[in-house]
Amino acid sequence: MNDTSHPASPSTPEAAPVAPAAEGAPTEPELAGATTLYKRTGRVPTLGFWIVIAFLAPVLVALIVSPFLQLGGLAGAVTLALDAALFVGVPLAAIVCLVEMLVLRARSRRTDRTDR
Repeated sequence: MNDTSHPASPSTPEAAPVAPAAEGAPTEPELAGATTLYKRTGRVPTLGFWIVIAFLAPVLVALIVSPFLQLGGLAGAVTLALDAALFVGVPLAAIVCLVEMLVLRARSRRTDRTDR
């Protein structure tokens, strides 16, 4: 019934030749535990960096100024630094987040306009 002496008909797909694996290329089992590294292409600092700066700048200023305010030693300096972080750092971090949000929104609007 199945005569193999005739060549395959055009409707019968032929198997594509299998290319040999590239030498030195990792195999599937080797890639199972591989770690992927992502490289940032831009030099713009991240949002987290700016938030840390917003908290650290008032703390450092408070620690530098505290000896001149006669706050009563180390406890007073630490209290001033924590107060500076809370009352100056938190609003600065909120402003940083707001600016980042506006910049991202403007950037996405620009890319939407160019895609059309």
